[in-house]
Order: sequence, then structure tokens, then C-alpha cells
Amino acid sequence: MIEDWKCVIFIDEMSVKIEMARHSRDMVWRKEDEKLHADCINYRKKPSGTGMMFWGAFRHGKMGPGLFFDLPEGKHINSTIYRDQILLGSLKDFWEEAFGDIMEPIVLKDNAPPHKKVYIPAREVLGMTCHQYPPNSPDLNPIENI
Repeated sequence: MIEDWKCVIFIDEMSVKIEMARHSRDMVWRKEDEKLHADCINYRKKPSGTGMMFWGAFRHGKMGPGLFFDLPEGKHINSTIYRDQILLGSLKDFWEEAFGDIMEPIVLKDNAPPHKKVYIPAREVLGMTCHQYPPNSPDLNPIENI
């Protein structure tokens, strides 16, 4: 039902790479009896170098915040950084603004490592219900397509 989806915030983070060389490797997923059909090849690209991490959110009828993580040179996102910069910052503010009248709002997120450890108890204190889906699943989370 559409009414059910109105209770969901879709969130995701992504790496933004600028002027970086990409190396690709062919990955083939096929059944044993199939030949190497072109539609069985999935190109995965592994970036090298540095970049920036971006986070965004939206829900039915409302575009949420988007922000770049504030990371020291050479640091990666972990659950403490994610908790401090996203959960207790932009996501909490958007959560409170977007769901003033909804009894059971839900955050839909992937199972990325920063969404674990210290992030989980902080999320529970805020009363956020979260559902997880596999990473890179455009069929399960529309933010993957954005």
C-alpha cells in the first residue's frame, strides 16, 4: 500500500571519485550449461586513490538532506563517524521533521559496516526502526537508482 511506503525514509551513502583512474575486471555469472553470453557479464570497477563520501535521504513527498562527510585525510567512514555526522545530525533532524504525525516510521538502509557497532545503540535510543536490505539493490531501495 502507498500509505505504508509513506512511513519510510530511504537512506544511502556513496563514494564520489574525481579525476581517478578506474580499473575494471569482467565478472561472469552464469549457469553451468550456459555459454559466455554477453548478458551474463557484469562489469565491476574498482576505483583507486581518494575521493569524498556523500550521504542522502528522501521519503514520500520530501527530499531529505544531502551532505558530504567531514573526514580527515586518509580516514574512512566507521560507525562512530556515521553516528556522529549522520544519525545524530541530519538523519535525526529529517526524521523529526518528516514524521511528526506518523506513529511507526521506518528507515530503510543497506547493511554497510558503518551501520553497525556504536550506531545501533544510538539508533535504538532515538527509537528508530530500521529495515536492512542487501547492498547495491536497486530493486529493493529506490535511493540506489538516484
